[in-house]
Amino acid sequence: MKLKFIFLVLLLVFCSCSKENNRVVNVKYNPRAELKLLDTLIFDNSKSSLYIGISRDIEVIGKRIYVSDRTNCKIHMFDQDMNYLKSSYGYGHGPGEFPSPPYLSRASMNLVVYCPGEGLRILDSNFSVIKKIKAPEKYMTNLANPVVFNKNKVLATGFSKPPMYTNKLSDITTAVLFDYDGTIIKSLCKFDEEYDENIDNSYFVSMSDALVSKGFDNTYIVLQLATLKYMQYDHNGNYLALIIMSQNILRKLHTSAVQKQKQ
Repeated sequence: MKLKFIFLVLLLVFCSCSKENNRVVNVKYNPRAELKLLDTLIFDNSKSSLYIGISRDIEVIGKRIYVSDRTNCKIHMFDQDMNYLKSSYGYGHGPGEFPSPPYLSRASMNLVVYCPGEGLRILDSNFSVIKKIKAPEKYMTNLANPVVFNKNKVLATGFSKPPMYTNKLSDITTAVLFDYDGTIIKSLCKFDEEYDENIDNSYFVSMSDALVSKGFDNTYIVLQLATLKYMQYDHNGNYLALIIMSQNILRKLHTSAVQKQKQ
């Protein structure tokens, strides 16, 4: 009987504590700070304070890190420990200046900059121009995408004809190989004729861009986004091989795209 009494007391104490622990308390919160949305990063170190706007690109070359500043039309340089080293000039048309926010890529150990409406600039570590490269004329070249350099040749994405101005997708090539003077060496990566019947399908029109990359043994790889095919070319733009993605993957992506259009 005595044990039952002790057990009952302990049970009541436990229930009382549990009830106290689960008690809901309403507290009125008075914030003492205001939060503001900023588009500027303040980079502080022991030497100076650096103001970086909205970043566009980042490129690592050797032991240097380059960050493109879209807000201020600048490029900022850091070492491998993120210590600030220097910045280019801001907006302008003079040496070391950019008329629009620069896109970044690389050629070997040099930084490459592209500003819409201009060609490419190869820069040294002081942001001085080593070489200017013209964009091919009469070709819708997209130099904002990363380009590939190989033996004084440039491979870039772009259309030989705008998709909206042609009745056949198979008339279009989606990558171009050109030299530093902007002279076209060869147009690469034609569309398959089987996609001509889908010319009104917005999926194929919107995905008719390509991605380019450097391949093994000084070759080029072009991924045609609409067809999901990898095409390999040598450094002169001669066709070498074709790799087709799994038809199951292609079928799933196509079905998904059609379903989205119907919704």
